[in-house]
Amino acid sequence: MTFDDLIARCEAAGHKFEFFGPQDDDKIDELEASLGVALPPSFRAFLRRYGGGGITGEWISGIYKGQPLLRQAGTVYGDTLRFREQCKLPPHLVVIYSQDDEVVWCLDTAKRRQDGENPIVSFDVDARSLPLPVADSFGGFFTDYLEMHS
Repeated sequence: MTFDDLIARCEAAGHKFEFFGPQDDDKIDELEASLGVALPPSFRAFLRRYGGGGITGEWISGIYKGQPLLRQAGTVYGDTLRFREQCKLPPHLVVIYSQDDEVVWCLDTAKRRQDGENPIVSFDVDARSLPLPVADSFGGFFTDYLEMHS
């Protein structure tokens, strides 16, 4: 089942979606260079197709309005820098989801598989604890995110 199929199932269950809109590779490249990381293929594909966003109120961080270095909440750049500055988030973690500012879900760019994918880990910002595994890739995370709501 494709992401679009899962989104359609969620919409049929009454969930509303808001996406930021497709992003060009040059914007994604700029984001990578500014954060000092290489993003995995599945997350790059998500940014190219959707840009960020998701179920209303439960957005996945992305690139908003073609501005990869926007520092507002809900953007990969803004969320990652905020948690690096305020909570000592390690530089190899890139925030993709933050709902309550207590635990954030991140790409662990220090762990790269042969296919270029990175695991998704949770980071407790209060305890500043070691990251815990959430999913083996962004694609797996996004599938789980959608299936929870379908």
